[in-house]
Amino acid sequence: MMRLATLKTVSMMAAAVLVLAGGAGVAVMNAANAAGPAPAPASPPAAVVTPNPAPSATATEAAPPAVAANNLVGFNSPFLELVGCRIKQKLTLRLPPATGEPVKADWYEQQAPEIRWTVDDAVAAKVQGYNLTNSLDGDTATPKPVQIDAAARVSTEGPLEPGDYTVRLAAVGADGHALAETAAHVSVKPLPYTQIAVNDLQPDASIHFVSVQQSINESAAAIQNGGFINSDFVQLEKMFDDSGAPLAFTSTHKNAIYQYRYRLERPIEAGQPLMLASTGTETNVVKKVGGVYFYTFDHTPGGNGPCRRLELHRLPAGATLISTTPADLPHKIVEAHEQIFVDVMIPPGGHNLVAYRYRLATK
Repeated sequence: MMRLATLKTVSMMAAAVLVLAGGAGVAVMNAANAAGPAPAPASPPAAVVTPNPAPSATATEAAPPAVAANNLVGFNSPFLELVGCRIKQKLTLRLPPATGEPVKADWYEQQAPEIRWTVDDAVAAKVQGYNLTNSLDGDTATPKPVQIDAAARVSTEGPLEPGDYTVRLAAVGADGHALAETAAHVSVKPLPYTQIAVNDLQPDASIHFVSVQQSINESAAAIQNGGFINSDFVQLEKMFDDSGAPLAFTSTHKNAIYQYRYRLERPIEAGQPLMLASTGTETNVVKKVGGVYFYTFDHTPGGNGPCRRLELHRLPAGATLISTTPADLPHKIVEAHEQIFVDVMIPPGGHNLVAYRYRLATK
């Protein structure tokens, strides 16, 4: 299996320097100004953020920004759905509950909850509405229920903050009493630095990408300015925030490197999630030998902490997957496209190799 690129980390004075071996590219980040882990340059670009000196009262008091409702992935996938820059995390309940083990789910904080339920006909005929509560384990306060219309079968009112929760759903009758109740145990983990790469491979071996970066602002100040650089085989077309609002950015090109600077429309306050996305095209990543196409990338996120890395690769319509590395990567054909999914936690200083081979459909 070919190895197209290996990322190595080098320390030089006060700067954190990421070098892509083989001359593919270089990324430099001022460590003193960085609020999060260093990005990897050869994947779709990761953001480097710079805290402002102090948050303003106006920014602190402003209403939280909306989250875009569209699926940022751009196509249907059983592996990943993005609401704005947030991963849709699903929970399915039944009223009355099925016997057996209680429903459990492991989520990450500040994502996009989706709670769905089915209702037996006998209960549904009497339902006047539903009450949904999220109870944090150990919290003695009684949570206020979210009241939901009788026709609804889905809610986005799931827990967002870290902790262990009991999510309880009650079908309410005309007298205000519960006709049936069900519950699930949901563990919400703290959000690690997260990179999401959606790679839509084209028949000409180019890649249309969506790149999402997630982190929590763990500094004491608000963040409004940032920047990143990437190799010039990555052609960035758009940047936008979690609401889908486009971000204006500037770029300069020198020595096979693009350098970008941007400014957020709304500062990210201390403790709040920073979620950004970019889209564009990559070329010269997929190689062809005879009739077989090779994708190989050994990704190193950099930084001093762990990184959750999610990748969704979609092959051209009708293409046949030959092999993957690792061999047990989940994959499935959806609407004539083979999809390959990666979800790994990369330890500090670590890396993750993803490779696969495929053939295009015969004409």
